Amino acid sequence: MSRVLATHWLKAAYDDIIVMNSIVTNDLVTHMTAFHAQQSVEKSLKAIKMPGNSIDLPGRYLIKSALSSILTRMK
Repeated sequence: MSRVLATHWLKAAYDDIIVMNSIVTNDLVTHMTAFHAQQSVEKSLKAIKMPGNSIDLPGRYLIKSALSSILTRMK
């Protein structure tokens, strides 16, 4: 079940990237690209944090701390 849920989180993250690409050149909503970028990263981190993974991420998904945890685990 956790693999299926992680896949759903990654699909949702990719959807945010698609939205970013479609609005980045629209002057009326360009400011929303940062929101969708943040959402994409957060959803990707949620996929990584699924039960069964041994990567320990901060509860609030602080990006710098999360990236540090992931890079440490990859060594």
